[in-house]
Amino acid sequence: MQGWSRMAALTFVAALTPALALVPRIAHAFDDAPKQRPAVQGKVTLNLVITGLKTGSQGSEVEIRPGNGASSFKPQVCKIPAGDDSFVQLKINELLISTTSPDRDCSLTITLKETGQTERFTRRGFRLNSDASTKPQVMTYYLNSTALASKVDTDRKTK
Repeated sequence: MQGWSRMAALTFVAALTPALALVPRIAHAFDDAPKQRPAVQGKVTLNLVITGLKTGSQGSEVEIRPGNGASSFKPQVCKIPAGDDSFVQLKINELLISTTSPDRDCSLTITLKETGQTERFTRRGFRLNSDASTKPQVMTYYLNSTALASKVDTDRKTK
C-alpha cells in the first residue's frame, strides 16, 4: 500500500515541476509598471458659436475642459459680458492639446453657465491631425443655449 502512495506522490511532484519552474517568470512579469503610450500633441483653434444666449445682468461663462482621460490641456474659461446678445462667437486661439489615445481622438466638455439657468454640458470630439505641422487645426462648434428651451408645464397632467 505504501508503494502505491509513494508512486502517486512521485507522479504529483513530476506533474507540478514544469508549473513551478514558471513561477519566477510570472512573478517578474507583474513587477513592471504598465507602459504609457507616448502622447500626441497638436494645436487647435476653437470657434464656438452660441445662439439664444440670455446673459442677464451678471453675464455668462463658458468653460472648456478635457472630456476624457486620454485628452489633456489647460482648462479655458471665457466670460461673456452682460448684454442683449442672443448670438455670441468665441474664438480660442492655438489651444495645445495632447492625447494618449492610439487613434488620436480628443474630447472636450463645454459647460455653459447662464444666470438663472442650470448649467448645460456639451461634449464634442475630434481627431488630431497626424502630421505635426505648425498650422493649428480649426474646429467650429455650434451650440444652442438653454434659454431657448421651452419651459416645462408643471400643471399639465400625463395620461
